[in-house]
Amino acid sequence: MLRPIRACLAQTRVQLALYLAVICFACWLRREVLSSDFLADDYAQLGMLDGSYPLERSAWDLFTFSNGERAEGERLMELGFYPWWADPTVRISMFRPLASAMIALDFWQFGNVEWAYHLHSLCWWIVLLCLVAWSFRRWLTPPVAALAFLLFCCANAHGLALAWICNRSAIMATLFALVALHFYVRARESSSKRSQVAAIVLFCIALGFGEYALCTAAYFFAFEACRRERTLRDSARALSPFAGAVLVFFLVRSALGLGMQRSGVYVDAVTEPFAFLHAILQRTPVFLSDLAFALRSDYWTFGAPPFGIGMARGSVFAGLFEPGAWRILHQCIGLIACALLLWLWRALGRDPQARSTRWLLLGAILSLIPVCGSFPSSRLTLAACFGFMPQLAILVDWGLARSRAASLLAVALLGYLVVVPSMQQRDEAQGFMHVTRRTKRDILGLNVDEQRFRSQDVLVMGALEGGLSTYLPLTRQRYSRSAPHACWVLSFVPSSYSLERDKVNGFRIRFHGLRTLGSSVSEQLLRKPDLPFHLGDTTQVGALRVTVTELLDGKPKTLSFELDRSLEDPSLIFLFPSRRGYQRFRMPPLGEAVVVPTPTLETLPDELVEGA
Repeated sequence: MLRPIRACLAQTRVQLALYLAVICFACWLRREVLSSDFLADDYAQLGMLDGSYPLERSAWDLFTFSNGERAEGERLMELGFYPWWADPTVRISMFRPLASAMIALDFWQFGNVEWAYHLHSLCWWIVLLCLVAWSFRRWLTPPVAALAFLLFCCANAHGLALAWICNRSAIMATLFALVALHFYVRARESSSKRSQVAAIVLFCIALGFGEYALCTAAYFFAFEACRRERTLRDSARALSPFAGAVLVFFLVRSALGLGMQRSGVYVDAVTEPFAFLHAILQRTPVFLSDLAFALRSDYWTFGAPPFGIGMARGSVFAGLFEPGAWRILHQCIGLIACALLLWLWRALGRDPQARSTRWLLLGAILSLIPVCGSFPSSRLTLAACFGFMPQLAILVDWGLARSRAASLLAVALLGYLVVVPSMQQRDEAQGFMHVTRRTKRDILGLNVDEQRFRSQDVLVMGALEGGLSTYLPLTRQRYSRSAPHACWVLSFVPSSYSLERDKVNGFRIRFHGLRTLGSSVSEQLLRKPDLPFHLGDTTQVGALRVTVTELLDGKPKTLSFELDRSLEDPSLIFLFPSRRGYQRFRMPPLGEAVVVPTPTLETLPDELVEGA
């Protein structure tokens, strides 16, 4: 039965038609991308270009959100772009000059036409898919190449990289690095000097788009490591120009004062080598579980999958989906994926195709090392998918050629690896569109006096991340609306809390249960968890003073907030993000207390809504 299919797939026209159909299917899965708005860092980068960002940045430096200097950090905290608990010396600065230039070109050409930015990203992505299809056709047999390309297009790695304009750099860096890889392989197989030079030039361009190129660089090393006919000296000589390019990349980045510093989420391999090694051991299994079982890496970072929580609710398995237990379970699943890789390496070792493409598997594993410095997310596995999906395709093809039972297992595996990530990609694309549209709608729909708003200060009573709070002024300025003088958020804690009005100009909040400030990824982004708070610590940001009045396990449990004026002063606005958009929060009378619900998950009770 398989022979006619294999013969059909061997025809070039059939292959091209099949690849085109898969690309169309991949675009259809993510079609809502074109209808999405800007999100989070997109507003910051556009603000850098039009001058509304609190700090001055050039068109080549749009990924430097803070350079680590205390003066910059304090300025960002004073206006509320960084929350009050941030470390003022934190540095979030990536060296991506060409990616910055692309965003600047979009801004100068398209202004606020969001779909044009997304169309630009989509074009780069389709070119990347075409390159991957051509690569698989070159290195794999027709049936395996078709299967590998289908799996690659359905993978979870594409969603956010395609939808988030700020993350377009991953697509462009991977594209140029893969073209460089092709020239490198051609140069090694034919001893072509021209191909060698082209590979070096293209790899340098890829590095200009960002550190994502370092992931694809792993395939250069893997190619040499799996070629036994080459001597170590010969391989070192061939790789030395690329190693030199990487060294220059880090030297230039260091000379410009770029990189990561004092973040609890990002780990810099240069300045924190031991922490980076720990991150590799901790996060690599998480990425492998994403590649092998389509278990999204984002679940490890932001919480267990919703379907798992729903199925386990009220059962003896519910504890497995608690944050700490889930991370351990997720890593264990990743270790099972590691065992699968070892089995694949040995079981398929006699297969000529598997043996000839072992370097792709090795490259896929090594490509995960550079991204271990960031919090686990499916978008970081794009380069790894290039080498990993062919191995899964070879496994499926190998099973189809065996017994009836093996064939059924192979079909089931293929169905799972296509259907599950496809469903997740549909949900992610739709969710991204709805979140970006709603965020923009809620922020622009604030019930404020446009003239007075410029001189008012806003306190957001709680949020789960910065999209609905710290980016509020930049979002309004993006669409020619008035922005507040400052916008401070009280916390990103995913919890309700008790609020007691203890002063004319101040109040206290206490988080419920075991919740404390500084435990979530969103909060640790700008402050390392090992940078402790102490009882009585006071932080002054503009007109807002925050004091830690109670600790739980070294993290703030109760906080006191004090302003330089009465809470009834008309220059103050209190907001709460909810399912009904931003609602004006009504402060209780002096000496009284209220319960404020978890942000964005519940509607604010009518008694807490100003004007209700």
